[in-house]
Amino acid sequence: MDGAVLNVMIMICILPLLSYLLHLNITTLLGIIKRKRNLTDYIERIRGEKGLAGTIYEARQKIVHGHIQVKDKKIDAPSYIVKKEEEDLISFTAKSPFKSK
Repeated sequence: MDGAVLNVMIMICILPLLSYLLHLNITTLLGIIKRKRNLTDYIERIRGEKGLAGTIYEARQKIVHGHIQVKDKKIDAPSYIVKKEEEDLISFTAKSPFKSK
């Protein structure tokens, strides 16, 4: 199969499905693919691995409700892509009720 045809099939068929399943917009998915970043870089996954949320769904809720910061910047978009150097800088915001837990 021609590479161009395969790329078109991916754009038309696979990206919308991934977008729906992962709750990411297509622009974010394309950014992840172009950077060849693994979806484990997606902030919700890192939140779960750091133990600041029990599940990926709880992590998403904490992000959307403004309880998470990277460095000193509050993150409220679950689609935020965490840079490698930012992984250790993820924490609860100062006003978050989860900070003391």
